[in-house]
Amino acid sequence: MVTLPRPSRWTISPRWALWRSRQRRRQRRETPVVDHFFAGAAALGAGLSFSRGSQAWDYGFNAYANDVPRLTASGLLYEEARTNTVSYSRLSDAVVQSTPQTLGTSVLIDGSGDGLTVEVAAVGTEDGVPYIDYRVSGSRTGTGNRFYDVIDEAEVAGVAHNDQDVVTAWIKLVSGIIPADINLRLYRHYRDAANALVATGDALISPDGSLRRYSMLATAPATTAKIVNRGLYVRAADTAAAVDFTIRVGAIQHERAAVASSPIVTAGTQVARAADTLTVSLEDGHYDVLVERADLDGAVTKAFVDVTASSGAGWGVPVDMDRPYLRRLRAWQRGILTSYQQTALLE
Repeated sequence: MVTLPRPSRWTISPRWALWRSRQRRRQRRETPVVDHFFAGAAALGAGLSFSRGSQAWDYGFNAYANDVPRLTASGLLYEEARTNTVSYSRLSDAVVQSTPQTLGTSVLIDGSGDGLTVEVAAVGTEDGVPYIDYRVSGSRTGTGNRFYDVIDEAEVAGVAHNDQDVVTAWIKLVSGIIPADINLRLYRHYRDAANALVATGDALISPDGSLRRYSMLATAPATTAKIVNRGLYVRAADTAAAVDFTIRVGAIQHERAAVASSPIVTAGTQVARAADTLTVSLEDGHYDVLVERADLDGAVTKAFVDVTASSGAGWGVPVDMDRPYLRRLRAWQRGILTSYQQTALLE
């Protein structure tokens, strides 16, 4: 004889089954149609198209070939097109000797004078940065200020009033003490059409024992037509006492923009880095896209963007130079998320 199991006392009500079915459908609808995580990724996911028409570097000075995305632990380094007008930023190609010497055709490493000996004491690479150790020693003679430079002397034409540009360099104090009457400045000279000096845009920097990037933004004054002599100078007053200090200088960069970008390595000529372009494949329609970005200090921001995809073109992700790392992209069809859910996702 076959014994059948006793029927359960618990049964699923039709109302509960309907509620559960609706919940599952809603959960499926609330799942993003696109979810790409870039931080630490080894490669871009399916549905993404990337291009860049030049080589590029990350902040570790790792080089990436054309059309290769710069995927890092911080995210996808994603920037607009830029040019480094300093034609020889790979300063480690300098010769270890007393200066002056010139890298390429226009990058001058200035020399001794007025009682101070200036020399390239060493070359090398630290944290990927190609550097020279620039030693200044002796006792100042003569009168007035004396300048010792690491600069590009070539002309940057087509500069106009209110144009902004930024000079950057990796610098640290290797040894010694820089006295008050000797100072270190990032600078550029603004000149008019007749090549007369209009102004010097510069900023005092005070390096310590850590190699870090210093930046100096300036705005071209009226009558400016060109920029020359951008880089770094050591200014010694005639009151300077005996000194002996060494600064490490690497990867000097000058860009005609308001915000500095990632390193662009040069070794004899100005180099242009093409724009990064990322396109997300989306079916035609309207979407709420949550974009997660990070700045160079690692601070993360999230924001929703209204996106309309049409003609099968998908969505081209815009650049944010203040937050150059893309960390994550998620997209939902418009109207799926409530305002409460959007607020929760932004937290």
